[in-house]
Amino acid sequence: MPSDLKDAGRDVDSLAYALRTGITPEGDVFGGNMAEVVNYGTAFLSDADLTAMATYIMDNDLSEIESD
Repeated sequence: MPSDLKDAGRDVDSLAYALRTGITPEGDVFGGNMAEVVNYGTAFLSDADLTAMATYIMDNDLSEIESD
């Protein structure tokens, strides 16, 4: 969640970069379903859209969102 990302030293720019490239600041790469999200989706978004997504993720408590 956002607090975990912030605790790990992430910010909007590093998250937007990871969403574009699939590469974290440490040089790790996304795998599994997230790799597909990047390869077929977020890699094609504009910088403005990626920044908006990263800002939303970093500024909101997403822990109440249920996943299936």
